[in-house]
Amino acid sequence: AHPIFYDAANATVVLSDVGVSLEDNAWIQQETTSMGAAGNFLTYQRPGLAAGDAVSFSLAGEPEQRAVVDANGNSAVVRDDTVELLLGGLALMVVVVAGLFLVRSWLETADSTTPDAEDAQIYLQAVANLDDAYAAGQIDSEKYTQQRAELLAELVPIWPVS
Repeated sequence: AHPIFYDAANATVVLSDVGVSLEDNAWIQQETTSMGAAGNFLTYQRPGLAAGDAVSFSLAGEPEQRAVVDANGNSAVVRDDTVELLLGGLALMVVVVAGLFLVRSWLETADSTTPDAEDAQIYLQAVANLDDAYAAGQIDSEKYTQQRAELLAELVPIWPVS
């Protein structure tokens, strides 16, 4: 029931004509309305509602399954097949599992290719060893400059930023 807080000349209920009707005697059935492809509609009115009255009604009958049509009038098949639902659920599960597998493998690949602090330490130690060899006179200036530039070019992109 829905309370009415003001006086109303009437209340109207519109139902699709699919085998269900109102069984309350307070409601008066009006002429059936045709809405083209949308089908027929039943209209019920209840006159003279005072403030404080409640609008309520009871439905009678079983809804019938009707052909569903699109905007062009083509009938669409209404299906409720358990096998189709199970196949759809299985397909959804396969897609989710495949997605999880791809994300997991992508994360593992990203982790294995990301240089860590140990890689930076290796390059840093190589630069220090090269500096020591140059300071001791074991390597000439041209070779030292070339090798140091190569090592620093490898070290700079993986150097941890804090």
